[in-house]
Order: sequence, then C-alpha cells, then structure tokens
Amino acid sequence: NIFVRVGLLVLFAGVAFLLKYAAEHSKIPLELRFIGAALSGLVLMGVGWRLRAKKATYALLLQGGGVGVIYITIFASYRIAALIPSTLTFVLLVLFTVSTAVLAVLQNSKSFALYAALGGFLAPFLASSGGGNYVGLFSYYAVLNLLVFAVAWFKSWRVLNLTGFLFTFGVFTVWFVTSYQTEMRITASLFLLLFFVMYSILGVMYALKQEHNLKGMVDGTLVFGTPLVVSSLLFGMWRHQDYGIAIISICLGIYYLVTAQFLWRRIGQQIQLLAEAMLAIGVVFGTLAIPYALDGHWSSATWALEAAGILWVSIRQRRFYAQVLAILLQIGAAVLFLMTSANHFGQVAWINPAFMGGLFIALGALISARLLSKLNPEYKLQPAHGVFYVWGMGWWLFSAINQIDLYMATYQVSALLTLLIATVAILVYLDRIRQWNWLPASINLALFLPAIICWAWIG
Repeated sequence: NIFVRVGLLVLFAGVAFLLKYAAEHSKIPLELRFIGAALSGLVLMGVGWRLRAKKATYALLLQGGGVGVIYITIFASYRIAALIPSTLTFVLLVLFTVSTAVLAVLQNSKSFALYAALGGFLAPFLASSGGGNYVGLFSYYAVLNLLVFAVAWFKSWRVLNLTGFLFTFGVFTVWFVTSYQTEMRITASLFLLLFFVMYSILGVMYALKQEHNLKGMVDGTLVFGTPLVVSSLLFGMWRHQDYGIAIISICLGIYYLVTAQFLWRRIGQQIQLLAEAMLAIGVVFGTLAIPYALDGHWSSATWALEAAGILWVSIRQRRFYAQVLAILLQIGAAVLFLMTSANHFGQVAWINPAFMGGLFIALGALISARLLSKLNPEYKLQPAHGVFYVWGMGWWLFSAINQIDLYMATYQVSALLTLLIATVAILVYLDRIRQWNWLPASINLALFLPAIICWAWIG
C-alpha cells in the first residue's frame, strides 16, 4: 500500500523535526518528550509484530517505521538534548541493532531489514544539530554497519549490503571533501579502515551465502568498489606524508593477497572467481606501491585496472550495466590522470607516476579489449574491443615515448627502435605463439614491422 509507505516516511520525518522543536520550545519536561517518542516507536513495532501472521507486508512496514523512530529518538537524545551519555547511547544502539537484525532474520524479511537500515542511516541528518561531531557520527555508523553485518551472516540480501555501502562511504566522502582537517587524519583513517574490513568481508560472505547453484557469485560493487573508494580516501589523507601512499598500497596489497590465499586453501574451487578477483586487486596495489615509494604524487590510474577487474566479473556474470559502468570508469580514470598526474615524471626513468600510471591505463584497456573480443559478435559491446585495443596501445606508446624523450634523448633512435621491437615481440608471442588470433593485434603487427625496418634504416 503506497499510502502506508508514504505515511511512514512522513511520520519518521515528523518525529525527527518534532524532537528538534520540542527540545527548544516545548514546556513539557524534556525527558517525557523523548520517552513519548520512544514509546510510539515501540507501539508501532508491537502492533507490527502482532499482525505479522495476518497482514505480513503491513506488519513489516509498521515494524520498520517503529525501528526508524527509535533510532532517531536515541540519536537525538544524545546529540540534541544531551539526555544520555555517549556510553549509554552506544550500548542502546548496539542492543537495538542486534534485536532488529534478529527480527529481520526471524521473519525472513529483506524489506524490514532495509527499512530499519534506511531509518538508522538517515537519523543523523534529520536530527542533526550542526555540531559536526564526526567521531560520534562514524561511531554511530559503525554500529549500524554491525546490523548489516549481522544480517549478512544469515541472509544473502544484496540490497541491504549496497544500502550500507552507499550511505557509509558516501557520507564519509562528503565529510572528507567538506570538513576534513589534517589533524583528524589518524582518527578518520581508523574509522575508514574499520568500514573497509567490514565491507571487504561482506563481499566474501555474499559469495558464500548464495544458493548452491549460485555459490561463488561476486558482488562487484563490494569487491571492487570497497578498495577503490577506501584507497582513494586514504591516499587523499596521507598524500603529503613521506611514503604514505606507498605504505598504504603495500598494506592493501598484502591484505588482498593473504585473503586470496586463504580463500584458495580453505574453500578452493567453490569460489574461484572471488579468489581470483582478490588476487588481482592485491597485485594492483602491490604494483602501485613501486612508483609511490619513489614519488608521492596521487594518481587515479589504478582505477583503470580496477575497472578492468569489474568488467571481467560483470562479463562472467552477464551484467550489462555493470559492464557499461566499468568502461566509463576506465575512460574517466584516464581523463583524470591526464588532468592531475600525467606530468609527474619524478627523478627516475620508467619507475615514476607518469609512466607507471600510463602503463596501468594501457594494461586496463588492453585487458578490457581482450575480454570484449571473446564475446559473441552479436553482443552489443563486443565491437568496442578494437577501440579499446587502439586506446591501450596508444597509452603504452605515448607513456614510453615520453620517457625516452625526457631521459634518453642521446640514444633516442635506438631506444625507440627497442621499444617497437619489444612491443612486436609481445604481440607475436600472444597472437601467434599463444594463438590468440586477435585481429587488432594482427593488424598492429602488419603496421609495426615495416615501421621497424624503416626506422632501422634511418637510424
């Protein structure tokens, strides 16, 4: 019933503004006002529980509305009215989070869990006093994510995982852009790492909790989106610290490599795709640490490899819109790299952000081209493999030639000839010896071979 849903949303917003207004203007004792709001939430939950057998959907909506009212009452009691201390607030939120998770699992209701989570994540905004207490906000969000985590332990509800992911990292990103200060770095990093561990584990749990015929299915948003968002935020926080980005990259790489090894040993072929994805992410971060160990400029080039990973998973799971998103992410990563880091050549040839970033973009494009080329010719995105091949080969040559111009001007002809020969050797190995029979690579070989002969003759 659409009227019930709208009515509950109006009720939820009305309670939030009523609590704020009552805290400032009403003559009724402050404690009674908040107790009344909490009782109204409990009444909604009680009525919903009584009606669960007769009118299941209506009952679940009432329970969800009641949960939202109680969440916002607890939060407002702490933030606006200062009626309860932080410790008691945290205990109440934990207890209520656990009870909500139990109710959702007992009733096997995805919608109830979603309504409860939405109410909890929206509560800080509706009850905000404008104080900007980020520690209180993220502590509260950590408790809410325990609800998501607890439910995910028993149920494979992707929409609930995505809701928590979007609110948690979306709010964190907005806070980082608008309010972050350098002195907050350590505390903010600890919160971010806590959320990272939660959602990286949620990605594993989602794959394990599928039905038998779907077991091992990878949620690309959690598996690839979590390291993408977290690494970007951590890089932003620690970019001015000596070797900060390099250390973060190494730690994230080790984390994913260890996770991949654990999944292979303990679970094996059952979730092969997830283990391969974790291994790929670990290799990306390990490789990314090399240029940043020598030069600390932040780069978006790693997004291109992440996007190639997302494309790989989405092709295997036949998710068209995820494939389109992965392609757009690669293009966006390349554009952002050109705008921010393409001129950071550093002090050492080849091992610097300008070259390594271009190499990452080239690899991401070439991997994507190969993945798309293996699709059925009738598939919508299959013709794009040729464009991606040209894009990737262009980035490879552009990045390498820039390094030769800057660092090897004396031996420019020999260096360019060596570059072309090395490129041709790789293409011959893949296309002929490995028998890929890839048309763009064959055309590329046909163009490069006379170019090498002419260049050698001129040289």
